[in-house]
Amino acid sequence: MPKVMRALAGVCAAIFAIVAAPSAFAQNVVTNGGFEGSNASWTTTGWGNGVPQRSGATAAGTGCVGATCLNVGDPGGQIYQDVVTTPGTTYTLTFWYRMSTAIDTPVELQALLSNGVPTGGGAGTCTGSCVFQTQTSVGAYTQATATYVATSASTRITFLGRNDPAVVFIDDVSFAPAAPVPTLSEWAMILLGLMLAGGAAFYLQRRQMMA
Repeated sequence: MPKVMRALAGVCAAIFAIVAAPSAFAQNVVTNGGFEGSNASWTTTGWGNGVPQRSGATAAGTGCVGATCLNVGDPGGQIYQDVVTTPGTTYTLTFWYRMSTAIDTPVELQALLSNGVPTGGGAGTCTGSCVFQTQTSVGAYTQATATYVATSASTRITFLGRNDPAVVFIDDVSFAPAAPVPTLSEWAMILLGLMLAGGAAFYLQRRQMMA
């Protein structure tokens, strides 16, 4: 009986490890992605820190005015962070954004991912390193996502924004390896584990009925 129980516990532990692996793998590599209390760990020109926030105490925001705010290197509307990445690994960028109101105009927000200094097409154009763009004003936090295959040991996450009459905000920025999909062999291990666990449970039940 103890041997069967130990085997059952081992099978269950193995199944749990396989199922839990994707969650453990997807670790956010951004520091202070929630902009809590300040924009520490980010390099900013023209971005401040305040409310409304999506979570925590504060968010990052810019009231940069004019189309030049969407030019890479413009002193008015840029915030970025260099993070450690593994070349060849697919990462998922996730963040939340909003404007002061749903009727602000003109507005624009771009997200760029690059190896070093990014390239972009400027206002109204999402080219080069740009992976996300919106010119639609939203008055409540909205989630945006993009995927990126790292090409070096460091990736730069850059946001460019403008809101001529008010402010555009970002919060809860995450950049994490995409959760791996179980391979056929891993699915086979899971199914085998379930079969063994079911067989062991059936065996224990019969032993108890015969005792």
